[in-house]
Amino acid sequence: MNPNIFREYDIRGVADVDMHAPDLETLGAHSGPTTARMGCQRIVTARDMRLSSESFQAALVDGLRATGCDVVEHRSGADPVLNFASRP
Repeated sequence: MNPNIFREYDIRGVADVDMHAPDLETLGAHSGPTTARMGCQRIVTARDMRLSSESFQAALVDGLRATGCDVVEHRSGADPVLNFASRP
C-alpha cells in the first residue's frame, strides 16, 4: 500500500494501484482494536458507486470483524446517510 495516500481525514489513492482489497482487510484488522480501545462499540461502513467499492468494503469489513468488531454495512449512498447512520 502506498503510504502517501493517508490524509488527516481520509485516504486518497488510486484503486488497484495505490491500494488493493487485501490492504483494506489489513487496515480493518489493525483499526478494529484501536477503535475498541477508544470505546467504539459499533462501526458503520458505506461505499460509493466506484467499481472497486464493493470489494474494498467487503475486505475492510472482513478485517474489522476478524477482530471482533460489530460492523453495520450500508451499501452505496450519499455522505449524509453515513453520518446519520453512525449516530447513536
